[in-house]
Amino acid sequence: RVVTHDVVESSDTSVASVDGQTITAESAGTTDIEATYAGQTDTVEVTVTESAPSFDVTLTDVDASVDQGETTTVSYEIENTGTEAGTQDIVFSVDGAEEARDESVSLDPDATTTGTFSYATDADDPDAIDVTVASDDDSATETITVNALASFDVAIQDTNSPVTAGQTVDVDVSVENTGDLEATQTISLDVAGEGTDIDTTDVTLGGGETTSLTLSWRTQFGDAGDVDLTVASADDTATETVTVEESDGDFYAVDITNIDGPVTAGSDVTVDYNVENTGSAPGTQDIVFE
Repeated sequence: RVVTHDVVESSDTSVASVDGQTITAESAGTTDIEATYAGQTDTVEVTVTESAPSFDVTLTDVDASVDQGETTTVSYEIENTGTEAGTQDIVFSVDGAEEARDESVSLDPDATTTGTFSYATDADDPDAIDVTVASDDDSATETITVNALASFDVAIQDTNSPVTAGQTVDVDVSVENTGDLEATQTISLDVAGEGTDIDTTDVTLGGGETTSLTLSWRTQFGDAGDVDLTVASADDTATETVTVEESDGDFYAVDITNIDGPVTAGSDVTVDYNVENTGSAPGTQDIVFE
C-alpha cells in the first residue's frame, strides 16, 4: 500500500513495516499505522491475515425423512474461499460419530467440488438423526426424521369367561400400531402351547392408530378346565386364562359351513350347516334358520 503523507509509522513492524511511504504486510496480526501531514496526525488499525486455504461446506441435498431400514444420501459442496490452494479430508458424521470421509480433497482458490455420503438407518436409530459434513475450517448439519416401522402391540381387554363346554369364548382385543408407518398384520387367537390358530383377522393401521376387535373360540365337551388363550400379532403376544365348565346336559353347537352367493333379489339362498352335540347327554332340539 502507498500513502502520500510526510511521515508514516507502524506501531508493530513485525506485522507491517513502513519504507518511506510504502506499507508492507510482514506477518499475521494487528498494528496501528500513524500518518502525519502538515502537523495533522491520523491513525488507522491494520489487520494482516495469513494467506491460507479455507474450505466452506454447504449441504445441497438432504432427505427430510427416511423410513427405518432405508438408506439416506447426503449431497454436499465444498468451496475454497481462501487465498491459497489446499488439501483437506471431508468428514461425514451421524449424531457426532464419524461414518465416512473423502480423503485428500484438493482445491485451488475459488474452486468448488461436490460429493455424496450415504447412511443406512436401522432399528437402533432415534426418531431423528443429525447428519454433518465437515472440513478443517467449516461444517454444516441437517436433521433427518427416521420413521419407525409398524409395530402392532396387542392387549386382551375382556373375555366372557366362564363358559360351559360347547359354548363360545369371546376375547375382546385392542391393537395399537406404535410405529410411524401404515401396515397390515394378521391377529390370531390360539390355545397357548398348541400353536394352532383357532381364529384370525387381518388389521390395517396407520402410525399411532388403535382398533378393537373380538376373536372367538368354540369350546368342545373335552375342553373343561382352565385354558390359556393367546392373542398374537407379528410383533407382540398377550395371554389370558379362561374357565370352561363341565356341561351336565346336551349342548348343540351349530356352525354354518357354506352360503350360496351372490344371489339376485327374489332368488333362494342355500345355507349349509353342521350341528354337533358337544354336551354330556343325548338330546333333541329344533334347528332354526332366521
